[in-house]
Amino acid sequence: MANSTVQPASATTVQNPQPATTLQAPGGPFRRYTFPGSAPMYSVSGQAFGATITQALVANSSYLRRLRVQFVASGGSGTSVAGTADAPFNAVQQVVLQDANGTNIISLPGWEALYLLPKINGSFLGWNYSDPTTLPDYSAIAAGSGDFTFSSVVPLEYLAGGIGCLGLNNAAQLPVLQWTLGSAAAVYSTLPTTEPTLTVSVDADTYLIPDNVNIAPPGLGSSRQYKLLNGTPAVSSTTTLPTYFPAFGGGFIDQLVFIARDAGARTDAAWPNRLKLYIDGQLLAQPTLAELEAEFEVAFQTARPTGVLVFNFRNALSQFNTGLMDSAEAYVSTTPQSVIQLGDNWNGTANITAIVGQVIPSSAMITGVTGA
Repeated sequence: MANSTVQPASATTVQNPQPATTLQAPGGPFRRYTFPGSAPMYSVSGQAFGATITQALVANSSYLRRLRVQFVASGGSGTSVAGTADAPFNAVQQVVLQDANGTNIISLPGWEALYLLPKINGSFLGWNYSDPTTLPDYSAIAAGSGDFTFSSVVPLEYLAGGIGCLGLNNAAQLPVLQWTLGSAAAVYSTLPTTEPTLTVSVDADTYLIPDNVNIAPPGLGSSRQYKLLNGTPAVSSTTTLPTYFPAFGGGFIDQLVFIARDAGARTDAAWPNRLKLYIDGQLLAQPTLAELEAEFEVAFQTARPTGVLVFNFRNALSQFNTGLMDSAEAYVSTTPQSVIQLGDNWNGTANITAIVGQVIPSSAMITGVTGA
């Protein structure tokens, strides 16, 4: 065998960073040029139960992804104070988030907006950690005072890459956030002797406006809106027809949430053994109750709240709800006249409400995995 000579590899040199090379080349997606930021919006203290808070948000050079909120009830006193089933999140009676033109993006009761949505929305919290009561600052209602603390999120971004964000850079055209606080009687089953007052703090999670390229989030003006619909008629064990929900304005449905309440308390007793979902009179799905309960646990990897069932269409890529990482290809297209029905053979007495999670695109619907 002939001897071979190994030639030494040529020396390779690398470059030190230069100012001109630290900028991304143009032509990529928005997410490549921005940076996730945060900013304080406001903190108001001494708020009594039943108050309305309309504090203005603060302008800065960014796009709003979501609002982080904290409620602290302090200064109460009493003996054997106890909370109701939806407490402390029902310390907020109603949450309303609007764009600068007054279009409702979220309009929901406090428990639905601040406890239920984080469990299923996927825009911030996820899976086993989606329950706001697992956050480090959570403190349940104290028996000796009625004091409590909880944090939550109010989401806007619904697909990765900034889709659904709102601009914060124009002080004259800012989103509007309004809180209507609940009554003490709604929060406490046994009232404190001295009612606490509430401190409400709001921070913004943002994407900073890029300063080196003229680029905005894709589909700017698109939104994921949540509406609460009341079903008619109320149901009972003799009801054999679907309950009906009025037209909700149309859009692309990504989640349908149904909540059963009897005398205000959430209950599973009324659900049929097989649920039939109709949209525009078409039978879309008819899972058994057991199947739908199991699908919640699989999709969201967290415990299903009593009285709540979800038809989830954010599963084009996985049987799990993957939050912002979805392709939007399984959303259900509807029209402004579309109506929803749920039935049929009910097992008990309840009022049924529906939360419609619907995407309203600014132009063409964006699909596929975005932000790459």
